[in-house]
Amino acid sequence: MAFDYVHIARHPDTAQRDRRAARVLRAREEQKQKYASLKHVFFAACVLLMSFSLAIYILLRQSQWNGSSQRSFLIVQGKVGNTIRSLTVVTVRGKEKSVVILAIPDSMMIETLYNYGPYKASSLVGLSKLEKQPYTFLTRTLSFQLGIDVRDVIVVNAVVLGSPQSLRSLLVQTLFLRTESSLSYIDRYRLWAFLGTLRKDQVSTVDLLSSNVLKKSDSSISGEVVFHPDIVKFDTLVSQVFANTELQKEGTTVAVVNTTSESRLATRVARALGNMGVDVVNIAQQPSALDESKLYVRDKQARHSLVEDTVATLFQLSEKHIEISQQKTLEYRADVVVLLGKDAAYLFTRVLLPE
Repeated sequence: MAFDYVHIARHPDTAQRDRRAARVLRAREEQKQKYASLKHVFFAACVLLMSFSLAIYILLRQSQWNGSSQRSFLIVQGKVGNTIRSLTVVTVRGKEKSVVILAIPDSMMIETLYNYGPYKASSLVGLSKLEKQPYTFLTRTLSFQLGIDVRDVIVVNAVVLGSPQSLRSLLVQTLFLRTESSLSYIDRYRLWAFLGTLRKDQVSTVDLLSSNVLKKSDSSISGEVVFHPDIVKFDTLVSQVFANTELQKEGTTVAVVNTTSESRLATRVARALGNMGVDVVNIAQQPSALDESKLYVRDKQARHSLVEDTVATLFQLSEKHIEISQQKTLEYRADVVVLLGKDAAYLFTRVLLPE
């Protein structure tokens, strides 16, 4: 049986509809791919934005200077790797738009922490490396012994300071080169931007040798003449030039109480705080010794005062060492009471005092 196969041609309208349907399907597929690509781009942009925001948040959290308050930092100058380095203290006053530079003479003798005795200023960096705490040893030594609230360190090669431009070039080193600094990057940038707004006459330099606040020592070190601070004249200069005016305006009073057997401990601490601008109204002795220093404040306002922050930072006190106590503040007639424990005595003597 034979079959005849007959070719049936498709109607032109049907073929046209099929082609149109295929074009629509392709267009829809392309549109889906385009939307998928846009979704990926949008997701990547969101992730990038969130990462950028998180980075900014972390940088701001690390910031210690708001750009308007007073801040002092130490510049360590000299060839990298040397233990003999020159020290310069720079105090920035944001609101007053001024900078004060104190070049510490290399031959100035500074009493150190931990009972090492007096050291030449240029030798403090080497000593701090022995202590394995290069930043805190330097800042706390200068804070306690000079009475300047130094909190940050910048280590650079030798530079000449004395103008906003030279300070800005120094900060450029810390921003773009591998230099040591305890300043956060956001604070370095803020300082760099702030210095760019200053005129040369808004930057002053203090020369300790010509200011007649140092006296020549009767003895020399390796044949080199050295100088000791004349305490009365030196403290007068420091309190006039470097005291934090915001602390003075705050008017928060402080009592310093020695609970240990270390003589004159409260007097030494009160001297340092007074030079910083703190109003010390009472120096006392308490018979019962504390192992750890304590800080008592009158109320919540004093709890968040600049004075409380200054004292807590100086002694590295955590939240557990700070309490609100009207009883203690009334007892010593001050807004803030510092009870110096054996840990404070250890800073000066490196001896754990007996019970």
